[in-house]
Amino acid sequence: MWLLENSKPLRKVSELEINRKIPIDRYETELFPRFERLKSKIKALPNSPNLEEFFAIMQQDNEFYTRVMADEFAQPDIRELWRDYTGRRTAHMKTYGRK
Repeated sequence: MWLLENSKPLRKVSELEINRKIPIDRYETELFPRFERLKSKIKALPNSPNLEEFFAIMQQDNEFYTRVMADEFAQPDIRELWRDYTGRRTAHMKTYGRK
């Protein structure tokens, strides 16, 4: 694993700030497309992950881990990514045209 011995431990979803960090328009145009490459990793799992499992999986990605540790994401952002990558899309993303 790429984490170093002196790196911070993985966080839990409950430890994130509750207020949204990424505005909804930036979510659709910047955040969601940036992590779309991880969608195949999620789909390869035998079962769809719950929110806690999804967050742990996503933290194994270097960029995602760095942004979470920098406190750039909040619970709403993580929940939206989880819904969108596990097929539980929110209404505004369905109309956004992403598959």
